[in-house]
Amino acid sequence: MTPIEILTGLKADSAEFPETAARAAIEQQESVAPFLLEMMEATAADPEGLSHLGNDKSLLIATYLLAQFRESRALEPLCRVLR
Repeated sequence: MTPIEILTGLKADSAEFPETAARAAIEQQESVAPFLLEMMEATAADPEGLSHLGNDKSLLIATYLLAQFRESRALEPLCRVLR
């Protein structure tokens, strides 16, 4: 899977965890992490947009993956989102 296909899979509006996309993201950590960080930054810049996500769990999954990657650059935007 390409990074774009992985991100699309992570954004799938489903009740099930997108296991295939998450596994691919873990396998391609270096190429996927910048996209996940960008998603986190965009959300931090407009946290009000969270209310329009509906069932989209991509931010939660991105946070999970960035934590698994031990990506320290995610801490600051995550704190802004949570604030």
